Amino acid sequence: MAIIFPGELLRPRSLTFGVIGQTAGGGATLVGPEQAAELAGGGFWTLSYDLGDRADPARLRLLRALLVRMRGGATEIVMPFCDEPQAPWPLGTVPRNRALTAFSDGAAFADGARFSQSPIVFTLEEAVAENDTEALVRRILGADLTGGEMFTWDHPTAGARAYCLGAVQQEDDDLFRIAFDVPAREDVPAGADCDFAWPRCTMKFLPGPEGGWPTITRGWKAQASWRFVESFDYLREVD
Repeated sequence: MAIIFPGELLRPRSLTFGVIGQTAGGGATLVGPEQAAELAGGGFWTLSYDLGDRADPARLRLLRALLVRMRGGATEIVMPFCDEPQAPWPLGTVPRNRALTAFSDGAAFADGARFSQSPIVFTLEEAVAENDTEALVRRILGADLTGGEMFTWDHPTAGARAYCLGAVQQEDDDLFRIAFDVPAREDVPAGADCDFAWPRCTMKFLPGPEGGWPTITRGWKAQASWRFVESFDYLREVD
């Protein structure tokens, strides 16, 4: 079972993510630029997560515990992309805040407490097949989609997978036709949630020569910069 990275406790000082492996080069030519061809697989996500430098014993213990649980990259981990500022937040809401709401009839829990709900809700209007790169989504809550936003589908077998919007066409007030990258990792049924509030991806740790263990500097400050790559362990399963 994949680990969930504690993104709220270990916010990065900086991070870099992107898709690599989308094209293959044709080598040098006698004249003109090198040619490239697009690969059918559409590439895969990589993530560099710089955890900065802080004197915090509890944080250092958490880093060590994560390293033990990741087992040198053998265990999958769901990594957040920390892209909240770019999400389609409704006007007047604060990124990363969740709204308190009641049930549709106005009722709350027995003690009067309300439950939390993200102010960003988009659902899939039509089913998407594995390897598709277009979809029709409906806005329930949130701002207009413009392109460049990240979202996640939680697939039953592949787990959480990240996608980035390219072209967006608004078909009516709340209906958007989107083109995205990478290709859908698995079939997605109509009505599925498109999570723009917390984009994340199932990945594996790349330990490097030092194994990723934090560097301890003067003042007991812990420094760590970790790299991850999208995991495809689900493809090993045999029906």
